[in-house]
Amino acid sequence: MTRSAFGLLVLLSPSLRFANADYGHGLRGVGITIYGDTLCAAVCRTCLDTSTLKCSTLASSDGDAATSARCYSTDNSFQTSLAYCISTHCHIPSLGQLEDYWQMSLAGDSDNEKLNVPSMTYAEALKSIAVPPTVEAKNNTLLNETSLVAEDTYQAYYDAMSLTQEYEFRNGRLA
Repeated sequence: MTRSAFGLLVLLSPSLRFANADYGHGLRGVGITIYGDTLCAAVCRTCLDTSTLKCSTLASSDGDAATSARCYSTDNSFQTSLAYCISTHCHIPSLGQLEDYWQMSLAGDSDNEKLNVPSMTYAEALKSIAVPPTVEAKNNTLLNETSLVAEDTYQAYYDAMSLTQEYEFRNGRLA
């Protein structure tokens, strides 16, 4: 290693995190992936993202709604719909890993995750579904009951998100 390359590494090293087995640590594409084993859960979350919740607020004059992380973390219809989608599409290796995803990602990316802890666990949300849903969630419509994610919507998002993850992995290998 040249002296200048070593100096650059020393300068940058405090801002770099090297891969380890902990969730969220490492470099994307090198040691960790965007979604890892929770890709299907992230797809379910993304499919339901465009639904309006009871706690959503009107964001613009064209009728679009804004949904806060707090809203996602407290809305029962959103949580049960997400849990149902995950239970019917995902084969996540452990319930613990799934609950970790649920706690970290249900409310979306937020600077203050402690304020946006889901009001129920994945297992509680799934257990609270008395009858399997028959109604599909629709974009920009009110999600006021446990709803299905349309299979074509799920597959389209799954294909796009898995391709993104694959590209990131390949680019990380080239770096």
